[in-house]
Amino acid sequence: DWSSDVCSSDLVRSEMGWMIEQPTKFPGDEVVIGPAIQAVAALSATAVITPTTSDLSAYGLVKPQFTITLMDAASKPLVTLQVGGNNPSGDAQYIKRSDDNRIYLVSDFNVSIIGTWFTATPLKPTALPTYRPATETPTKSP
Repeated sequence: DWSSDVCSSDLVRSEMGWMIEQPTKFPGDEVVIGPAIQAVAALSATAVITPTTSDLSAYGLVKPQFTITLMDAASKPLVTLQVGGNNPSGDAQYIKRSDDNRIYLVSDFNVSIIGTWFTATPLKPTALPTYRPATETPTKSP
């Protein structure tokens, strides 16, 4: 389950593969989704921060960019990860688990990729050029 202020989406795995359930029901790309989900399950932190205040705005966690809820086969939530902002050098993101007060600094491109799945603007299809023999003459290469 992924959600953000911009978009709320559900991603479900069944015997037919990955399926995006919301905002529009659509088959998910097995080649992209499967490995990214496995990577999220195996995330490791490069640093662990114990905040000294309840204000998490410095980490972008007051309004997380998105959340990831990992569920078991019975759809019971195991843990929710809040994905916040990037660190000052921009090479890692702050992540907070729902069951832990600490903040983890994670440098993993899969987290960024997952954030774009439901927030990126879809590409517009472009028309392919067509050759109309009645109205055009082909150009000859030298």
